[in-house]
Amino acid sequence: MSSPYEMRSQLLHQAQNILQVRYESRMQQYHVLVQQAIKNGDDASKVKLPETPNQEEILKVASDLYEFVKKK
Repeated sequence: MSSPYEMRSQLLHQAQNILQVRYESRMQQYHVLVQQAIKNGDDASKVKLPETPNQEEILKVASDLYEFVKKK
């Protein structure tokens, strides 16, 4: 069984991974939209670049995961 410190560390790592995968998916979508804009002769600079996950988001997801884990 993990210590509370190890559990929090694992949850933070998992939260970071979840957000990283989500970010990478949004980046792939961004690249597709940019290519479509270029192909259509539209202004590709108007396609919004996704924001990278920040510490606040990581902590929020980790907290949500923790709340799920502690439920019986």
